[in-house]
Amino acid sequence: MIRLTIDSLHFEADAKIKTYIHEKIGKLDTFVPGRARTSVHSEVKLIGPAGRGKRQYTCEVILHVPHETIVMHASAGSMVAAIDNVEDKIKTRLRKYKQKHQVRQSRNLIRNMFDKLQKG
Repeated sequence: MIRLTIDSLHFEADAKIKTYIHEKIGKLDTFVPGRARTSVHSEVKLIGPAGRGKRQYTCEVILHVPHETIVMHASAGSMVAAIDNVEDKIKTRLRKYKQKHQVRQSRNLIRNMFDKLQKG
């Protein structure tokens, strides 16, 4: 489970929204390489409608992973829809992150094995 910090602006986030965020954003650690899961933490910023008559909600997620910081935001007509949209974006970005770091790790393993064979 990812450590979360939730902040809200222009409205008060209730327990239902916070629980929903923990369900959606908190379980994204499955897309992070195993060794990095303990150091991942996230900041979630919820921004409500700024003026009268406006109905645009924004969710911004700042995900701190080793060697990188991933920032995504999405807007929608409801806070739940904004959270769902940003979750999809983060999943895509984390898949790329995981693939990039797995390739680097396997490349280092092959290089180490090759060096051992040359010395032996």
